[in-house]
Amino acid sequence: MKTFFGEIKLFLSSPWRVVLFLLLPPLITVYFGVVFQNGVVEDTRIVIVDQDQTSLSRSLVQNFKDNEGFRVVQYEEQIEAGLNLIRQEQADVVLALPEGFSQDLKSGKKPSIYLGINGANMAISSNATKRASAIILTFNAGIEITRLQAKGYAPVEGMSMAQPVQIQVRQTGNPTGSFYDFLIWGLIGAIGHFPILLFSVTAFNTEEEGLRIPVFLNRFLVYVFFGVTELLLSILILVTLFPVDFKGDISALILLAALFSMAVTALGMLLSLVIRERTHALQIATVVALPALILSGHTWPMSGMPQLLQVLGHLEPLTYFANPLRTLALTGAADSSYVQDCQVLLLMIILFLGVSLMVIGGGKAVSRWKRAQITKSASLS
Repeated sequence: MKTFFGEIKLFLSSPWRVVLFLLLPPLITVYFGVVFQNGVVEDTRIVIVDQDQTSLSRSLVQNFKDNEGFRVVQYEEQIEAGLNLIRQEQADVVLALPEGFSQDLKSGKKPSIYLGINGANMAISSNATKRASAIILTFNAGIEITRLQAKGYAPVEGMSMAQPVQIQVRQTGNPTGSFYDFLIWGLIGAIGHFPILLFSVTAFNTEEEGLRIPVFLNRFLVYVFFGVTELLLSILILVTLFPVDFKGDISALILLAALFSMAVTALGMLLSLVIRERTHALQIATVVALPALILSGHTWPMSGMPQLLQVLGHLEPLTYFANPLRTLALTGAADSSYVQDCQVLLLMIILFLGVSLMVIGGGKAVSRWKRAQITKSASLS
């Protein structure tokens, strides 16, 4: 116990370690919370090209103006002028209604609407496409209902005939489709695991030969303790300062954070024992940490990755923290998938710690052999 508190004192003696380990991750969490707090992309800049200039075309344009997802920034006469604004990054979407749009609708034809979207930003393009499709679908239904009513059908009958198929969508896990809820939980894991790995990978490569197992275990526990503290502090700040709900059980969260912190610390300390040069160890830690969020399948489904990257993703501890954390936060479910992720993290801990203890034991054996050789040489001389 004395050694444990001595390791805590040693940890806190470095202001740089305290800042990077305990202060920087919560501050970065606040930064991401501010960036993504709206949850969805709003005020997408749209250019209107209304070449029809009729009441129907103006009605459709008004529907776009009334939608909170769009903000009209310019009216142009030609499509190319609107596309130039997109190229100059002054607009995101061009909506063009051709001449004769209203006449074609009234005569039963199906006029085309031009929608030019800047695909360079997938968040903007996917959101704009989704919102525009919903607006146009509603507009089409309204036109068809009006036409049927003119033929003598009752409003209810007209609606049923205009929309014969009703779609019922139930989106689970992230009901609002918020980018905020989609990204933020994985970012907490990615931010949090970097300092844990960074400092644990430099824990022992300056130690002399003969490192004792009690010292290793006490330092391991101290790094795990501060790792869990940092992760939970970041989550507490997130749910306190920003519009985020955590629906899961606190004990399930603490267990997941503890296992994740232990797995990352054990991996880092194993690298620290194997790679004696600190600079090389830090380089390896950076290579391991930087692609972790992508490899975890949190932002891009692992099934869409090449086979090699899928294998690397399954070897990354963040995979078994970021995804169950998001599920736990959004649905509150600690189901069989959660249990399986915890089991994988536990297996990683056992593997990394086991190999580390073998390395320490091997180092002791080498030290004893060297001392024996020196004693033998001295006696012969």
